Amino acid sequence: MADFEIRLAGPADQSQFLSIVRLIRDEMGHAETKPGALDEMAHLLCAPHYDGLRHHWLLIAVMDGDIVGYCTMHRVPMPIMGGSEAYISDLFVRADMRGHDLGHRFIDRVEEIAQAEGFVRLHVINRKDRESHKRGFYPKLGFREREEAASFVLEF
Repeated sequence: MADFEIRLAGPADQSQFLSIVRLIRDEMGHAETKPGALDEMAHLLCAPHYDGLRHHWLLIAVMDGDIVGYCTMHRVPMPIMGGSEAYISDLFVRADMRGHDLGHRFIDRVEEIAQAEGFVRLHVINRKDRESHKRGFYPKLGFREREEAASFVLEF
């Protein structure tokens, strides 16, 4: 099997990134979004605009020219903590590419970026019904589950 390259996405990756997002959304049974919403999100992530301070990163895993996984990380200012945390909003690997250490390699790369940016911690929310939670993916990499916190959302 060919080796994977994990790199930052750019504008030229937008179309292929959208394809893998749609594939993963279908796999997870997500409903269709508002027209244009996924295109707008992909443009934002693949062509980031910033004023000297980067606010998000889209890392992609590429094998033989195809995107086979991605990870998005965001800067979240946390005044009470005295710095910013890195928040991983998505880490997905195409179903046929799982089990090849891509998730671990994404986390390694995200940790490098987070430390270089001076973030105070790395935060991820993992759904309990996901295979990664059942396998203990994040605890195996040194993450601890926060028993003192609850996760809430307000859907629109």
